[in-house]
Amino acid sequence: MKLALLQPCLIPDLYYIASLKKADKFIVSNDDSWSRKGRTNRFLIRTNTNLHWITWPVKTEDKRKKISEVRLDHSNNQWLVKMFRTLEQAYRNSIYFDHYEPEIKADFEEILQFELLIDAINYMNQKIWMYMEWSPDPNKLIRLDKALVGKNPEILKDRLGASTLYMEENGSQFQWQTSMTSKSLEKYPVYTQHFGGFLVPCSVLDVLFEIGPEWYRIYDAI
Repeated sequence: MKLALLQPCLIPDLYYIASLKKADKFIVSNDDSWSRKGRTNRFLIRTNTNLHWITWPVKTEDKRKKISEVRLDHSNNQWLVKMFRTLEQAYRNSIYFDHYEPEIKADFEEILQFELLIDAINYMNQKIWMYMEWSPDPNKLIRLDKALVGKNPEILKDRLGASTLYMEENGSQFQWQTSMTSKSLEKYPVYTQHFGGFLVPCSVLDVLFEIGPEWYRIYDAI
């Protein structure tokens, strides 16, 4: 059995998608401690020179809480205006930007209605799956109280009888790692980015804006 042990992620990347695709069972742990270095509330986009993190603000006083308890900080709505401007500057010349941008902009505005980060993640994930015309198989999801088995992924792997374990790519700064982990992607799939060259690992917003429905060719290759 192949097991994926992940954290909630506002806008996933292709490593995350590959883990969900390849795993026979997956766990998305809401009980891990929130980390500013994680991807629960931030995602990468491609700019003309580099990769750029977009980070949704969370309440400062919640930064030691579990992911499921962290609240969003909506005190500065000018942040959202700046974020839209950053996305437009990065992707306005992408083939599918005009196709997806109005709906994604509306989705981010809808997040202002949520208090908890986890509710925003669940909402945004469902929207992303809809745009991709794909979603993880809900029958693969294991709802497991990690307190019963501890946070050690090796113990979890053994107790669930998994032969393969996928975890967050480059997640050592925010997720307990193990040498037993397998890579969900041995070779990252390359697609056209309008700035030229290719930088990884962008969020799937990059995939949607750049290649749109053709993303299935990427999916088939991972």
